[in-house]
Amino acid sequence: MLKKILENVLIRRNEGVSIVNLLSFYFLTYFGLPLMFFVSASQDFFLTTFMKIPSAEQGQVAGQLESLREFVILFMILFAGVLADKIGRKKIVVAGFICMAIGYTLFPFAENLSQVFAFHAIAATGNAFITGMMSTIIADYVFDKDRGKASALQGILIGLTIPVVGLVLKPMPKFFQNAGYSEITAGTYSYFVVASLALTVALVLYFGLKDVVRPTKEDQKSFGLLVKEGILAGKDPGILLSYMSAFVSRGDLVVVGTFLTIWVSNYGRDVQGLDSATAAQKAGGVLAAAALGYLIAAPIAGYLTDKLNRVTALMIAAFIGFIGYSSAVFVTNPLGSGMFLIVNLFSIAQIFGVITSQVLVSQQAPKEIRGSVIGVFGLFGSLCQIIMGLVGGYLFRHLSPASPFVIVGLMNLALFIAAMILKNRINLAKAKKLENE
Repeated sequence: MLKKILENVLIRRNEGVSIVNLLSFYFLTYFGLPLMFFVSASQDFFLTTFMKIPSAEQGQVAGQLESLREFVILFMILFAGVLADKIGRKKIVVAGFICMAIGYTLFPFAENLSQVFAFHAIAATGNAFITGMMSTIIADYVFDKDRGKASALQGILIGLTIPVVGLVLKPMPKFFQNAGYSEITAGTYSYFVVASLALTVALVLYFGLKDVVRPTKEDQKSFGLLVKEGILAGKDPGILLSYMSAFVSRGDLVVVGTFLTIWVSNYGRDVQGLDSATAAQKAGGVLAAAALGYLIAAPIAGYLTDKLNRVTALMIAAFIGFIGYSSAVFVTNPLGSGMFLIVNLFSIAQIFGVITSQVLVSQQAPKEIRGSVIGVFGLFGSLCQIIMGLVGGYLFRHLSPASPFVIVGLMNLALFIAAMILKNRINLAKAKKLENE
């Protein structure tokens, strides 16, 4: 009885993984996500204060920047996954935080959009390295049957990081302004602080993480062969569905990370007459409100992912995503009290999508090419962000700020239908694999 209780509560580690290694992974989650998210969350303030871009154009410009940045991530996340199979996960993660620190340090010195993209590309390389390794490391560190539970804890930490972004990092320019600095200086110091945090996290992870999976045959394979293996792995219906889920779940991140803060900030400036720093602070408050949805939904999503068939769990997540994101069509005042409910629907949909897709790809990816498969998984996610950045930015400006959210809702509906179609094929393939073993 006690053993069963402990198995339901504790996260069992794979061989060679210490408690320090696992805690370091969660340290990576807690500090890595807000630092990665800051580039999108601070976009409204940056475009207004540093680049002097009018509010009416910001949604489209932000979408274009996001798409251009994702072209970098599209290739670098695949490169990171493949390279991780050759040199280890830890080096990739540490390099990711260093790249992110360099990008943030350079942002305040941008004089035009071309330079902004160049600096985004540096930070995006860091994002790609870190994002790809999160999914890979959790598969390396955690016993297969506990990955839903482990991802649930990761989701809870994501919920706890949202207030860090919304109430600490995003309003940072306002804090410096209150101390007597100009808007430009306040923004510059904010980026410097975030860059310093990224370097500190890199140092901690250098000593805390450990590479425990070093496939013996991978070191002899060429880069091209590893990429080919990751793509051809999509012949497996389960891996194919996980690639589709990556496409949809990364679309979630674009609309929340890029368009939500611009929607709220523009409303604050243009309708309520707030200055840029105060509008950014208001947008941070809306982001912080989303933490409740993450904290409630993450344990439920993790539990369902471990207890149910993982395709069934993904179907539940996709249906929640359809309901959650489509609800944006009812928003008339993004700073009104009703927005609290809407952003929590967004966060519930997002964390369900992240957990179920991540656990599915971890389950389906063969151990010997896990980094390559998860690299292609990230590639599909980046492809969606490119498309959503361009299409969503255009619709945000020319149709409605709610349009990108509704599009993602419809994408989740399409994923639900695809999962229904592929479910039997995935179950049959899994049964056949067990018979062969």
